[in-house]
Amino acid sequence: MAKYDDASWHYEGDYPEDLPTANAATHIGMFLAWCFEMGFASE
Repeated sequence: MAKYDDASWHYEGDYPEDLPTANAATHIGMFLAWCFEMGFASE
């Protein structure tokens, strides 16, 4: 099974301490929204 993204990759290590870990998943949400807007998602 392939893993294309993992939020922990974005909040472990050198992640700014003052940012909530929930912010680490924002980028994938924006990408998925773009996919739906562009018609790249199926039912």
